[in-house]
Amino acid sequence: MSYGIGSRNIQIYSAFDEFCTRLETPEGETLYDGFRERLLKIRRKTKGMECGFGDGIKLRVREIEDFFEEDVQDN
Repeated sequence: MSYGIGSRNIQIYSAFDEFCTRLETPEGETLYDGFRERLLKIRRKTKGMECGFGDGIKLRVREIEDFFEEDVQDN
């Protein structure tokens, strides 16, 4: 019996995290505008999902938002 986040969700989160890491660069700013709404939709759709999966997605999206908001403030 397996408890906690499933291996499929771990793979999905890992891929999402890798995408976010690549997006969270100065070069990613041009892509962020195109992906922002999708990221927000993913955050909404994963809210309350099992074993903190949705919380992890929410946190990662917030980190990206903060990254780009700081970048805008610095300019």
